[in-house]
Amino acid sequence: MKKWILILTALCMMAAGWAVAEGAEPEYLGKPLADFTVETIDGGRFTLSEALKEKDLVVINLWATWCPPCEMEFPYLQKAYEQYQDRVALIALSTDPSDTTEKLTKYAEEHGLTFPIGNDSGVGLSDAFNVTGIPTTVAVDRFGNAALAESGAQISTQAFTAMFDFFLSEDYTETRTLDEFPKPDYPYAEQTELKLTNAEAREIIFEQTKEGALAEAFGAMPTFYIVNGDSATFTAAIGQEISADTALVLCTGEGATYGAFALLDGPIETTVDSLERTGNEYTVIALLNQKTMEIYRLLVLCADEANADALEAGLKEYGAVTGYRYADEGERGAATEPEQDAAEEGGMARWEALFQDQDGQPVAGCIINFCTDTACSTVVSDENGLAVFEGAPDEYHLQVLKVPEGYSYDTNHEFSAGRNGGSVTIEVTRE
Repeated sequence: MKKWILILTALCMMAAGWAVAEGAEPEYLGKPLADFTVETIDGGRFTLSEALKEKDLVVINLWATWCPPCEMEFPYLQKAYEQYQDRVALIALSTDPSDTTEKLTKYAEEHGLTFPIGNDSGVGLSDAFNVTGIPTTVAVDRFGNAALAESGAQISTQAFTAMFDFFLSEDYTETRTLDEFPKPDYPYAEQTELKLTNAEAREIIFEQTKEGALAEAFGAMPTFYIVNGDSATFTAAIGQEISADTALVLCTGEGATYGAFALLDGPIETTVDSLERTGNEYTVIALLNQKTMEIYRLLVLCADEANADALEAGLKEYGAVTGYRYADEGERGAATEPEQDAAEEGGMARWEALFQDQDGQPVAGCIINFCTDTACSTVVSDENGLAVFEGAPDEYHLQVLKVPEGYSYDTNHEFSAGRNGGSVTIEVTRE
């Protein structure tokens, strides 16, 4: 089984933004930056020398439309620009020659960007700055000297405003170079927390096959919930044991990220994936270090029991768990054995579901629920396409939760099985 969606998503979002060369301070820092002129997507022209005549600081942001970390920091840069545009000039230059005016215009409109945007082609600032990772921010102070160059996404408005304040202060009477953004003060909490606030959510506990099995699967030990809905609300607090500069909350449901300062605004709402809506049976909310990828806190959310059952089946296939139960109760259908008295009265019955494609070939990896009115058990078809369930005689209905990639099936379809066992053949369509 995959290392789960959290690690893949986070790495894809972060890797491009942290490919930063280590070493000495860039040679151009503290020196005058050569004048340049670039055409902007609104048909205008941005000239460094003219901008310095009108403003006290010029900020150059090097980025590209395909860059997730660039997209992540733009909302914060936009907010900071709106607050300081009277004194700060900003130009965002794409380092990708294929980012045409049309593409850049569409991107700016979709992301609500109002600062000047252009392309670095023909200007060559990324070469002049020896940029090895994007986004990269360069600050040119009121004296026309390059005073800051840092690669990597900034994840708060305060990061940008602290940098602006440093260069705009009355005490800034001569060029002083910085090798990184100034660190804004952060109101640390007594302890680090990541909490779900949905009143209807219920915590579930998976029984691990061995200690650390779930931490191995997810990269850290999660807390699991069934939220009974398609959205979740959470709060997070950053304690002094971790750094607010690198702390980041990642929500895989909508691909949203939140820096430490954004977490101070109160409860945050995010969507919760489901097999029916997005094809994913769970959503991850993770508080992590965006540079080292260390996970501090981890929530795994399922929209309902059916999706939790599908997650259970996947974790069983991975060899991590034997079942789950509700934390506020001692039992839960799919994680408990059939009731003893029923088994004694009628003995154990056996149900089989055979999965085949349209050519009669067996299909492995199909996930199906065998349910009574009060409990469900999840089974995955084996290499012969067979999913077998044994339990106390009862009126069962069967529902296919998920079929392998490359196959399709109407998962809304349910059908009944005989009280004392039986078999059924289920055809899934190979695409």
